[in-house]
Amino acid sequence: MRLDTICVRYDILSNLLTSQLLTFRNQQEIKKAFSQVAGTSMKKDIFETLQGEILEGQLQPGDRVKEAELAERFGLSRTPIREALRRLETRGLLVHEPYRGMVVARLEASAIGELYVMREILDSSAARLAAQHATETEIATMEAQIARDKKMMDDPLKLAASNR
Repeated sequence: MRLDTICVRYDILSNLLTSQLLTFRNQQEIKKAFSQVAGTSMKKDIFETLQGEILEGQLQPGDRVKEAELAERFGLSRTPIREALRRLETRGLLVHEPYRGMVVARLEASAIGELYVMREILDSSAARLAAQHATETEIATMEAQIARDKKMMDDPLKLAASNR
């Protein structure tokens, strides 16, 4: 089986697993088993799982993230856990606090303001370029996405996930 086929199948399975049909525990067990069969790295799965938990709010700002607990949870040594935590720290999702270890990063009000200013600039530029260059198919896709998003207005987590 070709690597690109494995990657496509992995992406399809990952999308299926994120649906609400499976419990979080089953998702982890299936992802772990599929990763071993497909030959993908558990380090990537650990990183993506923890990143998802942070972005979805399962891990809150200020929460401690302990290597030992994660190693037990994933059934691995601390080395791949440590690597995943370093990657999350590089992305700004975790910070190392003295006497506490790794914790989920907190955004300060000034950083949030800066993010919204950048989003305003980027989103308006993207919308202008899309309006100027979009094909009929792309416009139809955007309209369908807008219709889906309108149905999720009462569920901010689903709406946020839809916009990633």
